[in-house]
Amino acid sequence: MESCSKVLFKTGEAARLCLGEFAGFNNQISNVQISSSSCTFGSLFVALKGEKTDGHKFVFQAIEKGATSILIDKKHYVEMANRLRNIAIGIIIVNNTLQGLQKLAEKYIAQFDMTRIGITGSCGKTTTKEILSSILSEKAYTSFTPGNLNSEIGLALSVFTANSKSRFGVYEMGIDKIGEMDTLNKILKPEVGVLTNIYSSHLEKFGTVNNLVKEKSKIFKDYPTMRFLYEDCNYKNQILRLSNNSDFHLFGINQLTGLTGFENLGLNGWIINYCNRKIHLKVIGWHSLIDAIAAIKVSRSLGASINDIAQGLEKLDQINGRSKVYKGQRTIIDDSYNANYESGYSILDLVKNLSWNGQKKLVMGSMKELGYKSEIAHKKLAKKMAEVGAQKIYLYGEEMKVGYDYLKQVGLKSKVFFTLDFEELEQKIIPDLNLGDLFLLKGSRVMRMERLLPIIENC
Repeated sequence: MESCSKVLFKTGEAARLCLGEFAGFNNQISNVQISSSSCTFGSLFVALKGEKTDGHKFVFQAIEKGATSILIDKKHYVEMANRLRNIAIGIIIVNNTLQGLQKLAEKYIAQFDMTRIGITGSCGKTTTKEILSSILSEKAYTSFTPGNLNSEIGLALSVFTANSKSRFGVYEMGIDKIGEMDTLNKILKPEVGVLTNIYSSHLEKFGTVNNLVKEKSKIFKDYPTMRFLYEDCNYKNQILRLSNNSDFHLFGINQLTGLTGFENLGLNGWIINYCNRKIHLKVIGWHSLIDAIAAIKVSRSLGASINDIAQGLEKLDQINGRSKVYKGQRTIIDDSYNANYESGYSILDLVKNLSWNGQKKLVMGSMKELGYKSEIAHKKLAKKMAEVGAQKIYLYGEEMKVGYDYLKQVGLKSKVFFTLDFEELEQKIIPDLNLGDLFLLKGSRVMRMERLLPIIENC
């Protein structure tokens, strides 16, 4: 077969790394995919079994799209063997394809002489990762999580961005259930661990905040020789106890040598006065400033120069879905990637303090997976919404009914609208669109609030 432009490994080597059985052709593999529609020539297609479907059903579609190798389980290999004999495909056979993918990722990244950095937290992982990788890329070749691939599947896919040129690897480690951090630690084995914060998120699966703290603290458990923790983390003392009072580097505005001040530019970000340099950071909100300070602290500890830091910060653009500002006939703050009470409070506080000539309008989707804290969190967030001075508040999703009831009680019935139906939300917003409006879009990922972007921008 013709060679691939970038080769991660051949099928036989991949089978050896993940302790699988090799069959078929020893083809070159240039990328790893779990969706058949994403496969191109040179892909290794990993057939994962999910809650709704089984990737083994799409093996031949993956091959049609260009996959040159497949990773499948023994049961399905027996069923497919006759059809596969007539195809020039590399085959890796394992007992469990998710575990096979994770083992392959673990062995792959272990080959490279680079500093592995893991970032976890209830929010801020992606922004911290983007800022830190931008800075470290000024110093040396840096691999990092693409987008937000940070779960037990996502991290395994992310590490294939590493190669022999990589000197730093910056990877998000996101968990939503007990035991997942153990899996992520085993894959990455981070030498540097960063915990941005801990808030009440994913409590439906963790059960209690105490369980959440225990699980996220595991990032510091076995591997890191450098540990970074936010100075104002609500659970700092508990994390220190769980980590046997190991040495920690605290980060925050009081913990960064050389930081002499900062200026809030509103929707244009921040000016950071650091080591006699005025550095423009384009990301907005107090939460993003703290993420930047974390990245500065970590990168400085890893040998980045002041110039590396300044250039890395100024090259960074705003990040889709994470307080990204769209300016046009109406201005939109798209903070729709995810939501918990603390991140909602932070972005609402920014909107509250903005001087604005037009109308301020809030479009707030439900905050999911908050478990027993859901009702109180939505009510508290509604209290903050009431302080913003918005002319209109649009609430979407079952959990936001609590907020709707509160806002009516405090006399804002004429300004607030609530619905469970997205099309109804759209139809309510369209006639309310005025030139010069400022819109905030916020909600959990499953609410997909970014769907409103083209409507608000163009109608």
